[in-house]
Amino acid sequence: MSFFFESPVYLGICGLLVVIIAGVAWANTANKYALWTAGGAMIVTAILLLVEHNVVTYREEIVMRLDEVADHLQNNRYDEAISAIHPAAESSIQKAKAELPNYDFREARVTTIHSIDIDEQTKKPRAVAEFNVVVALTVNGQSFDRIPRFIRVTLYRENDKWYVFDYSHSEPFAGFRNRNSQ
Repeated sequence: MSFFFESPVYLGICGLLVVIIAGVAWANTANKYALWTAGGAMIVTAILLLVEHNVVTYREEIVMRLDEVADHLQNNRYDEAISAIHPAAESSIQKAKAELPNYDFREARVTTIHSIDIDEQTKKPRAVAEFNVVVALTVNGQSFDRIPRFIRVTLYRENDKWYVFDYSHSEPFAGFRNRNSQ
């Protein structure tokens, strides 16, 4: 059911269908209950759309976190990007601290999210996100424009915030090969 909170499109379509059906029924029968049903469906749809707008799902939190980290990288705020890594993930922190200073980013953005698998059954909610990014950067004085990469991150939710626990990046088609082999 969380897909209703992911996008207002589903709610809008369902509400619109009920309103149209009740409106047609009222137009054909002049039955006041059909008119009331149409009006009630409009009110309920509006309320549900307001609720959808105010509810932030785990998936939406993760997408916002990924965009936030991409913004930190694009603006070369490495300490802020590293702060998105879970403090217990020492190897990931060390890997990022060794890797990031080698790059001077001009662009870093998430382009395609292939999947976000969330496991809420664990003590701390855990998620694995697979997505593509495009970066433009300079490495050792050499400039690279619009390099696509495939990223896989494991995140844990703690204190109402998602933290990266592990990450890897590879050539952009790795995500397609991984998905086909499953």
